[in-house]
Amino acid sequence: ALRSLITAIVAEHADAATWEKLHPSTYIALLALLIASTSRTDPVHFLLTMARQESRVMIYLGAAAIIAGVTVVTEGIGELGFLVDTLLLPAVVVIVLKVTPPAQQRQIYWVLLWLVVGNALLGIGETAVNQQLIPPTNADGTPFIDAQFRPWALFGHPLNNALITGTGMIVAYPTIRNPLLRLTLPLLLLISLLAFGGRVAFVASLPALLLLVVGEFGRDVSRRRFTPTRGIFVLLLLLAVPLAVFGVFSATGLGDRILDNLVWDNSAEVRLQVFRLIDFLSTNELLFGVSATKLAYLSSRIGREGIIIENFWLVMLARMGVLLFLLFTVAFFVFLSRLWRDAAGAA
Repeated sequence: ALRSLITAIVAEHADAATWEKLHPSTYIALLALLIASTSRTDPVHFLLTMARQESRVMIYLGAAAIIAGVTVVTEGIGELGFLVDTLLLPAVVVIVLKVTPPAQQRQIYWVLLWLVVGNALLGIGETAVNQQLIPPTNADGTPFIDAQFRPWALFGHPLNNALITGTGMIVAYPTIRNPLLRLTLPLLLLISLLAFGGRVAFVASLPALLLLVVGEFGRDVSRRRFTPTRGIFVLLLLLAVPLAVFGVFSATGLGDRILDNLVWDNSAEVRLQVFRLIDFLSTNELLFGVSATKLAYLSSRIGREGIIIENFWLVMLARMGVLLFLLFTVAFFVFLSRLWRDAAGAA
């Protein structure tokens, strides 16, 4: 099984070597970068060219390198895997795509989109039969038992699936020109969000989709590209998709988990409690960060039995400290501006 293979490859125990902790996708991306940098010229010339053409990506990579260097000096190489997978990989992918011909970029895009669609269908199917295709396991290999059944499909945890599915829907909609696909694809992905049970992903994705439809319609009107047929389609989309989702919700109970948990429950309370972590940090730790071991210890002091901190930004603040965190945040938004430039150009 795919996830079982990845779990077997990626060592999750503390004593594992750094190379064992890296996700397989990181090796694939680094291999692609190596091929791209050596196929046409020497690696040094390639990097210098990228530095001139992709200054914002290089700013981000420079910040990531500083953070990685400080981490290795203060904590050793054992914590490097997390930084490579989390910080380095997005920039590597952008550089690889930069040198990928446009035709192949489109092919990659459509393969990834249909992978998201296939994953959504799998999630709906798993919910229908109440059985995961790849049964989830804990880090020690024992079966993971969820209090309420949720599909894990191909992307692991249901919330990972919901995040990828919701994001994929918003990214994909403007690129689809076939009217039938424009109507059915968002509907399918929204129904899968009900199956995955991601409250925030569902509540955010549906309004975002409707705003996207209205915004695109407004641009068509302002550019005098409005036609009665296009107006009818937009009206149909605005009415049919929410009604269809509500119909599936009512008839099948597919979104019961979202409805049951659409309240301020313990899960929501924990996401607020995690900010108490800052109360346990000394001034020095707040400025320069804490080790992973110390962070785990501090997390155990929050609440009665301790909690797992799932807030990425809070974890990065605690691990890096305010100084490096500010460096990372500025570089990250510089990197995002580079991605936005391409997105605006594609639109």
